[in-house]
Amino acid sequence: MEKVAFISVPSFSKSVWLNSRMADITEVQVKFLNEDRNSVYRIESYSDINSYLDKAEILVVITDGNIFIDRDTLWNRINNMPKDVGLMAHLLQHSNNDTAYIDDQFFMIRTSAVSSLDFLEVTDTGLELIRSVQSVHDDYTPLEITLGTNTVNRTMKFGSKLIEHVLSNGMRVTNFDNEWRYGTHVPEYVQDGTQLPIRGYLYPKKSTAQFEEMLRTWKLVDGVDDAQEKFYHIINRYMNFNFVNVKSFEVPAERPEVQVVIAPAAGFIGELTAHYTYAEKLILFDINPNNIEFKKHLYANWDGNNYENFAKEWCDSKGLAMEPSRPGDLAYADRYTKETKQHVIDNWNQFRHFEVEFMHIDIIKDMDKLLADVEKTPRRKPSTLLHTSTILQYDKFIFTTLFYSKEEVDAAIEKIHANPNIFWYWPGIEIE
Repeated sequence: MEKVAFISVPSFSKSVWLNSRMADITEVQVKFLNEDRNSVYRIESYSDINSYLDKAEILVVITDGNIFIDRDTLWNRINNMPKDVGLMAHLLQHSNNDTAYIDDQFFMIRTSAVSSLDFLEVTDTGLELIRSVQSVHDDYTPLEITLGTNTVNRTMKFGSKLIEHVLSNGMRVTNFDNEWRYGTHVPEYVQDGTQLPIRGYLYPKKSTAQFEEMLRTWKLVDGVDDAQEKFYHIINRYMNFNFVNVKSFEVPAERPEVQVVIAPAAGFIGELTAHYTYAEKLILFDINPNNIEFKKHLYANWDGNNYENFAKEWCDSKGLAMEPSRPGDLAYADRYTKETKQHVIDNWNQFRHFEVEFMHIDIIKDMDKLLADVEKTPRRKPSTLLHTSTILQYDKFIFTTLFYSKEEVDAAIEKIHANPNIFWYWPGIEIE
């Protein structure tokens, strides 16, 4: 049995298009969160969770529309859910509710606390479910629920039966308190001065038509929910690219031998790939103009010493943040520190005289431009390696999912396949 497994549920809004888009976004987010590659199960109704109670110690139920802003903190807290807690959820009880219930957006069940799940909304008679005096925020989000001794008439809403079941089995039912709601690793360049949560929800059943229009046009629309508007501003702040990727957390391609490497201008992924493939020319592309400008500055002015100090001075002079900054991403990037130092930094004088070209482009929209100078007919074998990172993996990268249709991504991929002079590489593919 796994420690953690994920249960993915549709958003159930009235828009088929929006439900599909929420599913795409959440699928990407779960992969982003799922550091240990635990099982992810897709179900069609909450009652289907019963079929997975034997799969993991903790089931994390995620309704489409979730986004994860501080992955490292959330992942750590999921894996350290208190052992005496059987249900952790957004507990709700408004002044007109006689019984607590849960929000369906995100909740965690310890499977040893339940034998079956019942989400039916009914009016019945049973032991009183007592909310704590303390709330997480406002006055309708009790910090904890306990089981009373008085028999009362109860209006059981979504999750009320689950709360009762867990409590009857001697386990605790708690809300996501402020320690769970907020983290410490949210990048400064996506903040506006307010504290961001580690996880957010886009509420697709609210302002559905307006939210759909906003996503289709990527323009702020009157009437969208506050969470949807905040999401819009967070993404836009990221897309201002007020940062530089001074380290890469991508896997370099180590073969085959080629004449030209085309790679993202992030860290030294292009240079490392060029070293491994014995290339003679390097084309560095990026949608982030700061990555391009930094690499130009690097080639023109860096002497090969104190790379991080050199990068920090340039970023500080431009008012830009350095990425990666999250502990998990830094740890991933540092896996390539030894190879980068040995093969690139220690030989920087040779790389400085390498034939290098820089292109500030959106490769999904500008694939023709990127491939314009690639020979269409190879002499004997493909002589160009194209490293596209994750941008063309529709189910891996949230910004691809947000801003492009799958048809647009497939069209860009087809242009690569149409050129016989290209080896196409992305992290995870095996090159023969």
